[in-house]
Amino acid sequence: MRMKIFSCHHAVAQDTIMTDLFSSLISGVHGTQDYLGDLDGDNIASDNDHSEMRHQYYVWKNLLHRFDYVGFEHYRRVLFTDIQSASVVSRRNPELLIFRGHFAQSISRPYLCASHQLFSDFWMM
Repeated sequence: MRMKIFSCHHAVAQDTIMTDLFSSLISGVHGTQDYLGDLDGDNIASDNDHSEMRHQYYVWKNLLHRFDYVGFEHYRRVLFTDIQSASVVSRRNPELLIFRGHFAQSISRPYLCASHQLFSDFWMM
């Protein structure tokens, strides 16, 4: 399965990500090796009225053919939500407890330790 989650930002963040699962996508800039920018390829960047839809349009027109599934998260609304008790998590997937610790330390970097498998395990719970 080819999957990518785009972490959408309006400005270059202090911490950007480019992994197999996550990629930062920044409005109003050209991409680098550290993040994607919505000024590259087919885009609607000149029309600021579209706000976050700029990212979705950019992915649709330029990247969608590479993936079976795509997702988006906003830099202020991170994707992972953790409502399971620690005892349930430790029984089902102890690696998620490590993720929980990373998330608690820095909410702006929740995806650094998330692999495709960990992400799938999380959603299966």
